[in-house]
Amino acid sequence: MLDSSTPEHPKFTGGYITRTYGSMNGGIVNAIQVELGRNLRHPENTKKNAQRLSKAIVAFAKDCLPSIEETKKN
Repeated sequence: MLDSSTPEHPKFTGGYITRTYGSMNGGIVNAIQVELGRNLRHPENTKKNAQRLSKAIVAFAKDCLPSIEETKKN
């Protein structure tokens, strides 16, 4: 069984999405890269895990990202 303690394959260094599509000039986060293990992507788990992931992203945005009003002030 694979989980978060399973070592990554050395071929994958990560970060391509955020380096390529992320904020080029610092500031607000505009790219999030999520990598999910095989068990989390399994078809019978997809809907449940997509719901969990979407809730986690919303919570992160509320807790860590500036509001639209804050960004308009700057």
